[in-house]
Amino acid sequence: MIQNKIIKMLELPSYILRGNILLIGCEEKGVYNPRQSHCEYCPDSQSCRWLKDVDAASDLSQFNYDELVEHFEFAMDKMIVQARMLEHNIFTCTCEMCEWIQDALQLYEKTSTQQ
Repeated sequence: MIQNKIIKMLELPSYILRGNILLIGCEEKGVYNPRQSHCEYCPDSQSCRWLKDVDAASDLSQFNYDELVEHFEFAMDKMIVQARMLEHNIFTCTCEMCEWIQDALQLYEKTSTQQ
């Protein structure tokens, strides 16, 4: 089932994004708070917001299919940006992140045919 594969694939981006959030000076300790204006203007606000949404659903199967795909798209975008920053070729590199991207792109193609 595609939903279960997406849920499993969200684990690595969650781990990587959590490690990339700059916590120095963060009053919220990396936990997005929509009531704090500094969260809205923080460069990590999108990642923090995404992590909060994903973490809030301890059981990711609570998300409907479209929500899961939306979270998956965000994770793919962030992972591709990370790979580019590290100057990896996502199509030939065999590191864990690039292999994740390759697998994600294949799975994403399947999501577009399922809709």
